[in-house]
Amino acid sequence: MQCPEDPDETMLMKTLIKSNPRVTHYYRELFNKCDKNRDGYISFKELQKFAENHEEHKFPDKVIKAIHKNFDRNGDELLDFEEFLEMINNPKVTKIFKRIRSRYIKFVVTSPTKKLVRLQSTLSNTGLYEEELTCKAYTVGMLILSAVQITFYYINLSLKTKESEEGPIEMALKFTPYRKEEIWRYVTHIFVHSSPYHLYPNLFIQILIGIPLEMVHSWRVLVIYVAGALGGCLAHSVIVPHSELVGGSGGFYAFYTAHIATVIMNWREMSHPAVQLILFGIMTIFDPIYNYVIMKNLGDVSYIAHLGGTVVGLLLGVNILRNLKETKNERVVWYICIVTYFLLMSVFIVLSIIINRYCSLS
Repeated sequence: MQCPEDPDETMLMKTLIKSNPRVTHYYRELFNKCDKNRDGYISFKELQKFAENHEEHKFPDKVIKAIHKNFDRNGDELLDFEEFLEMINNPKVTKIFKRIRSRYIKFVVTSPTKKLVRLQSTLSNTGLYEEELTCKAYTVGMLILSAVQITFYYINLSLKTKESEEGPIEMALKFTPYRKEEIWRYVTHIFVHSSPYHLYPNLFIQILIGIPLEMVHSWRVLVIYVAGALGGCLAHSVIVPHSELVGGSGGFYAFYTAHIATVIMNWREMSHPAVQLILFGIMTIFDPIYNYVIMKNLGDVSYIAHLGGTVVGLLLGVNILRNLKETKNERVVWYICIVTYFLLMSVFIVLSIIINRYCSLS
């Protein structure tokens, strides 16, 4: 496969790209995605694998090999960054890799004359975040958790007796203000639910939001879930000290704001980040926040646990979820959130201990 080009135009194009840090960053991101072993070079196998993963149609190996060989100027069977720039900006190659180019490279190279190359920025967001969505063997945390919750519910239901409305699993795992010294209950309440109407809506939300997060952030999502449940339970134990708590609502409400956190921290790497921010922002404002302000904790629903989970999801989401391209300002936000998280957790732990002792004495 021959890809003729004007040497002067090619040199000018590479000079213009390298002179603009923002443009260079986009091309370097694409190069790094292709360079799997991070040795600074792209082999034929790496280019082949990259094309298979990111293009809708499979190209014959001989086509990929011909492209690779054509731009391997020094014959070392590897493409360095400069050779890669020539390849990805060659008109014939971009027709083949049109999906890759449109996804990663948000700058169009046009040539009004033979001697001039103009770079025109057309889009601001890269879509790199969506390219991290992968379904791997470990992307099953939320499914396993949901299966355990379903199993515990029906086993507990089958073990209930006429004398007791609560089964043995619920009695052992639920949070109760009369056994606050059994600290595992601050987390294990996520495994028990009061009814199918309580269980299945929770499962639907945590799977709907949790699995896409897990596909990018892997094990960190389960940490967010558990931390949200713990934070929600601590808030519940302090604000509503005489009330029991079951269910994982604090955990999946943490997903709302964890998603907000990852949108904020990966703003430039996401497609349509403003839409996602507005969507999850509305869900956060009109569900846990609005319901707590209006409903308080009347009835069987602990809105304060929901609210506690949303706060933890935002603060901890910034800290432990993946940030694909960190900036200095984001680093400052990271430190603010981690300090705020530990301060709030410390305050609520101390308050819970004090309230527990007060209730015991009274």
